[in-house]
Amino acid sequence: MCEDKVREESPFGEYKLPIAARDRRHDKRIAIGFQYQEVGGTAEQKVAWHLLCLAHISSRRRYRDTFFVWAGENWKSPPTNEIYNPLIVNADRVRIMSFPAFCTDAQAGRL
Repeated sequence: MCEDKVREESPFGEYKLPIAARDRRHDKRIAIGFQYQEVGGTAEQKVAWHLLCLAHISSRRRYRDTFFVWAGENWKSPPTNEIYNPLIVNADRVRIMSFPAFCTDAQAGRL
């Protein structure tokens, strides 16, 4: 079940989760941040902001898992945990995945 209009507090103000889902059978929630990059621009700069907010949300343990999902064709370099984990506290609690990889894992029940 997807939850609509979920707002979480972060050290940077309110963060609106694009997707929050709940498994009713086990009462487990997952939080998902999302960034789509269609044309060249500043999406890479926004990744750090998403990860800061999602890492903070994850550290509060309200969600079983926290994801940052990226999509689109014009990334200078696709975001990865290897790039951001050393730079952002608790970024290792957020799984960074491409949209196709996220969909594959979701359909296979691996989230």
